[in-house]
Amino acid sequence: MKKTTRAVRRPEVRRDDFPLLGTFFRAYLHEDLVVEHVNPPAALKAYRDDLTPTERRALAEECDRLLAALAGARLPGIRRLLYGEFGSAWEPASRDELVELLREARTT
Repeated sequence: MKKTTRAVRRPEVRRDDFPLLGTFFRAYLHEDLVVEHVNPPAALKAYRDDLTPTERRALAEECDRLLAALAGARLPGIRRLLYGEFGSAWEPASRDELVELLREARTT
């Protein structure tokens, strides 16, 4: 029996539709993440500390939209999206790790 494989596609998301998340992924979750922030939650805290209350509310809205767009997406596609579209060097260990980070980012 021949084994079939499904192509791993990244979710249809454009960075331009998520300007605040785009900045976070590119500018805070980069190759020096561990040196500068230790881990993604600490990087998120540093980013949120730099935002105004209005920007924090906008970030929460972007998180909601990205979570909806990623519903059903598999980890390899999510990693391709983070790297290819958002310019992030961070590779979440699981889909749940990204979901948890986005949910944390939603707190205003």
